[in-house]
Amino acid sequence: LVFFFHIVKTGGTTLRSVLQRNAQLGDFEYVYTGSVNIPRWHLIMHQLLQNVATRRLIVEIHGEWGVPRSFFADVRRIRELYEVPLGCRVTLVTMLRHPVLWYLSHWNWRASKAIPLCQYMPARDGLSRQLTGHRLCYLANPDQKEIRLGRAPLSALHHFDVVGLTELFDETLLLLGRKAGLRHLGYAKLAENAVGNMPRLAHAVTSQILSAAGGG
Repeated sequence: LVFFFHIVKTGGTTLRSVLQRNAQLGDFEYVYTGSVNIPRWHLIMHQLLQNVATRRLIVEIHGEWGVPRSFFADVRRIRELYEVPLGCRVTLVTMLRHPVLWYLSHWNWRASKAIPLCQYMPARDGLSRQLTGHRLCYLANPDQKEIRLGRAPLSALHHFDVVGLTELFDETLLLLGRKAGLRHLGYAKLAENAVGNMPRLAHAVTSQILSAAGGG
């Protein structure tokens, strides 16, 4: 069992393509859900909790709302039912990225057509916000109190078996392959931002920076 929490703008789309390839070649089943607060996630959990049996399943959770603490409780229940009683490995994986490069990629993706980079001020630390169940805000709200996360992001990361890095994508794949039993790890290149009508100069500058740093 593989649970992939896809944090926005960390190379997760490319990792998804690798996971889907393993499903296409018959090694796993693959299921996608946009959040853990919607019926699809509850249905997945119901099936896993009510029909406990050895299986090869990849579940991707990808949403801009992050994951609440209840998500880690759900995964802990799955571990208790599957790992020791059945010998079925449960692997929880996510990806992180250098905060400055994440910021540039995030602006490139969400705001480049609407606001210059020098004026872009999203809510602080989008990576940590997603890890701790807070919505990913695209612009800072001056009327909203700053969320003090403290050590909560580090506590959340302790639940993961694999915490990969966009800047070390190949190494992340090798580690995940060993942990989760993935046999097919090939990919063409890291996915790039698909933004239509983006200002050409902005696209050229940010693309060059991100490409030099190993990500899109």
